[in-house]
Amino acid sequence: MRYPLEHLEDSGPDLDEEDLKALEEQLKLKLPPSLRGLLLEVNGGDFEGLASFKTGNKSPDVRAFCRIEEDHDDDILHLCELVEYFDFRKHLPLASTWGGDFWVIGVKDHAIYYWDHEGGPLRKICDSLDEFLAGIEVEPAESEFVIKCKTASLTEMKAWHGFEEHRGKICQEAAKHDNLVLVKGCLEDGLPPGMVMRCAAMNGSWSVLDHLISQGWDINKLEPDGRTIRDWTDYNPARAVEVEKRGGLRSKDLPA
Repeated sequence: MRYPLEHLEDSGPDLDEEDLKALEEQLKLKLPPSLRGLLLEVNGGDFEGLASFKTGNKSPDVRAFCRIEEDHDDDILHLCELVEYFDFRKHLPLASTWGGDFWVIGVKDHAIYYWDHEGGPLRKICDSLDEFLAGIEVEPAESEFVIKCKTASLTEMKAWHGFEEHRGKICQEAAKHDNLVLVKGCLEDGLPPGMVMRCAAMNGSWSVLDHLISQGWDINKLEPDGRTIRDWTDYNPARAVEVEKRGGLRSKDLPA
């Protein structure tokens, strides 16, 4: 499997041409050949490490590639039904970020664009899917950054040579590993929280989640994609139960 796809985990079931034709019929369009090839090679998946694509002086993350899998959050058809976010007749969801943004592929020109959930026009990133894949950088799952986020305090993180480079990701990474001391330090110091509540719930970091709730964070606040924390834990029934114990509701169950 070509780089960086070898770093994907929890991919969907293998696909064949019939699966792709079925999606095309549902969308009433032809998939870009490069996207067809990608889906046949690997049906989506989450990066096992920290993946990003450097564009200009920024390096937006690449959380996961979209897939064909009914009832999965990253299912292409499901995402295309969120028509208020982007016009799937012109662009199809390719990959998602931790912040609720999307990398999308042009239906006609097959170029890759970045869609920011906070608004503004699509931003063209590169001319092809191959160029996009070649530009993705993946830090190993157990990189120095991840290891530090598991146990370090904010004081220790600030003394680390990689602090400035990673400052925007520290809080949510600490939440994944239930490092409450570091999460508290980040929030008190004004570092970007990122998807700290979502990361806590999806990784079973209950001390972090309980702390956020005790500080007034709303567990049922809708995220940019219209989902709640409870929606994000559908894939793991045990964690969904824990979220419900704390008052978490699916978006469809929220009071009107």
